[in-house]
Amino acid sequence: MTPEKFNELANKLKKHCFDTLIEKGEQYSRNGDRLHNFKAAARARNCHPIEALHGMNVKHVISIDDISSDVVASGPVPDEKVLLEKIGDNINYLILLYAMLVEIKTGQEVFHDTFDHVPVEE
Repeated sequence: MTPEKFNELANKLKKHCFDTLIEKGEQYSRNGDRLHNFKAAARARNCHPIEALHGMNVKHVISIDDISSDVVASGPVPDEKVLLEKIGDNINYLILLYAMLVEIKTGQEVFHDTFDHVPVEE
């Protein structure tokens, strides 16, 4: 693959991820908290929001694993729209995890009253 084609694909995926984060952010945010759904899920399941996030992401990881297994077994490669969606979802969950970890590290988490957590070491 040429560097130009790779850059084109990377930019397309980046745009897809960003557009999805904006769209889903409007759906899932509440009271100005972009991470609201993970915190609400954590309360409902009596776990840490990071565990809730990982639990929600598992379906995306499994979907990518299934696509990869199918291709390795000489199956068809899904069309680009499906690849953007599945891989983009996984990337976005990593971005959301990054945001949650930064929120915890900076002491700005809004779930501190509900969950015991150990501060991240410097």
